This record gives sequence, C-alpha cells and structure tokens, in this order.
Amino acid sequence: MQHQRRILRIALDGDTLGRKRTGDESYLASLMLGLGSADARNEYVVFTRDPEREARRFAVLDGDRWRFRRVGPNSVWLRHPLGLPRALRRERPDVFHAQYFLPPRCRCRCVLTVHDISFAVRPEYFTLRDRVFLGALVPSALRRAARVITDTEYTRADLLSRYRLDPARISVIPLAADARHQPLDRERCRAEIRRRHGFDTPFILFVGTFQPRKNLSTLVRAYGMLRERAALPHKLLVVGKPKYMYEAIHQAIRDTRCEPHVVFAGFVDDADLPTYYNAADVFAFPSLYEGFGLPVVEAMQCGTPVVCSSASCLPEVAADGALLVDPHQPEAFREALERVLTDAAFAENLRERGLRRAAQFSWERTARETLRVYDQAASDS
Repeated sequence: MQHQRRILRIALDGDTLGRKRTGDESYLASLMLGLGSADARNEYVVFTRDPEREARRFAVLDGDRWRFRRVGPNSVWLRHPLGLPRALRRERPDVFHAQYFLPPRCRCRCVLTVHDISFAVRPEYFTLRDRVFLGALVPSALRRAARVITDTEYTRADLLSRYRLDPARISVIPLAADARHQPLDRERCRAEIRRRHGFDTPFILFVGTFQPRKNLSTLVRAYGMLRERAALPHKLLVVGKPKYMYEAIHQAIRDTRCEPHVVFAGFVDDADLPTYYNAADVFAFPSLYEGFGLPVVEAMQCGTPVVCSSASCLPEVAADGALLVDPHQPEAFREALERVLTDAAFAENLRERGLRRAAQFSWERTARETLRVYDQAASDS
C-alpha cells in the first residue's frame, strides 16, 4: 500500500509584498497563485506587513488553507532577528520559504530562494552598504537552508563555485511570465501610452531598475547612434525606478544629446506592463548580470521582438527567442535594434520565436517543482 504524504504547514516570508520590489515581489506573488492552483493539500501562512490588504489581493486563494499574518516591525533590521522568529515559534510550520535571508533560530526546515549572487561575483555593481549587508546574511542563510532554489543553471554554477554547498541541495526551477502577459491589440496599447506619456511616436522599451548591472547607459548610447545613423522616429521609453549608482545613465543621455527623446515612465504596476510591452516596436535588455531576466520572457510572451544581452544566464533563458548581443558594445546593440526596426520580416520571425520560447515556461511548472522541494525539505533527516 502506497504511503500517503502528510499535509505540510508551509510559511512564506511575504515581506516583499506591496513594496514595489519588482522581481522579488513578482516572484512571490506568482508563486503563491501557482501554488494555489497546483496544491490542494498543504496549508499556508504568509507573513506580511499588511495581512488585510494581501488577503484581498489574493482572494482567489482557498481561505481555509491560506492565511495571512502580520509580522513586524517594519524595519528589516528588527523584523528578521525579532519578528520572524516569534512568528515561526507561534505558527510552528513544517517548512519556511524565504528569499535571500533567513532569521536566526529557525527550528523548522527552511527553503531559500536565491535568484542571483551578483553582490559576490560582480561587487562593483553594488554600494558598500549592500555588499556588506548581502555578503554577511546571504552566505549564512545558504548554509542553514535545508534546500536552495535558484532560477537557472548559470546561477547554480555561481553558487557552487562561490560557496561550499552540497549540489544535491540546490534545485534549478525556472520562472515564468504571468498569464496577463499576452499579445494585445497594439493600437489600443499605443493609444494608452499616448494618453499616459503624451507622445505619438513608436518607441523602444526598457524595463528594469536603474543600477549599474542593468547597463542602461549602454542602451542609451546605442540609441543615440541609432538616431544619428538611421534617422528613425523612435523614442526610448524607460520603465523602472532609480536604485543606486545611476549617474552614468544621465551622463550618457547628455553625451548623446537625447534628452528630448528619452522618456522616463517611473515605476509601472505589473498589471499595466503588458500594455507597454505590446505597444513597443522592440524590447531592449542590455543587462550585464541576471539571475533569470524575467522581463525578457514577459516581452517574448507578449509577442514583442527582443534584443537581449548575451551575458550571464540570458542566453540560457532567451535561447533562440531573442537576438543576443554583446552588452559591452553599444555599436552592436545599435546594429541589432536597427535590424529589428527596419526589417519587418526579421522582426516577425523574431516575434514568433519569442512566443515559442516563452511558452516553454509556466508558473504551474514552477509551483509543482517548488512543491517537490518542500516535500524534500520536510523529509530531510
């Protein structure tokens, strides 16, 4: 007789929810919805700053199996050493799942998702404060976690080369674009962009935070060359918010004299991003280092041609669904963008390849594979 698996009590660290933390928040929100569909067995508690708001946001989840609990204080310096240990003692979960950091004195089995360790392998992209903070807390959490999840084989290799971890404890589970990312009526999307930002010209789109590893300054320089040599009418629409060390972006804009043609949209809610992807003629992503590069998959799933960096994990994620370019070469990016914008047949072929590649990722798959990791963590002796 086959042994029936026991019901697990799983706690999720929901500190990123509602904080506009871009990738980390998107990951957790999509995983929760995926688990809600894929798992009808286990019980979940989500530790968050605003349980009432998050309960409304995730009302689709089974209220008998999903609960939201407030865990404070709001300061991360106090929440991890004080609030989370108290919450874990009170809830007594079988498994606690967090991203990057674990609180001290965890008595349950812990699963840790680490999307990348760019702070360790590319420290020049970070402030001294973040290098010290991440360098102190992430390696300790990796050593204490029963199981580690990362997004790509590239990052798994980084983890194994940098830290002495058991390879059997690290699972590679790809991310996916949310189902809302799909081809939409382009003219309606363009009309919405016109209403929001006040311009009526085609555009190149970038989505990401302003920090050195996103390499936006290289895209700006490539865009400046494109305007000079191809005389195309496109603007560069930048979606995202400043993080740190972003002065090079504004210097590149001044150097290329592109001020009137670069539009900063600021932070855009996830629900509105498909409009931006669908309205763009091309999505450009020149990043120097990524753990996964979710905007690339989001753009491909919307049917937008993608010109993408060939660095870090991006060739693994994009495969043949994007045009890969050396991110250190503005001229190469200029040439790739010009090809997509002036060769309609090539752009359509790239669009189709992107749709096929994006279809290979799904949050259902991510949730199922994450559930397997929970089971493994709970059964580890």
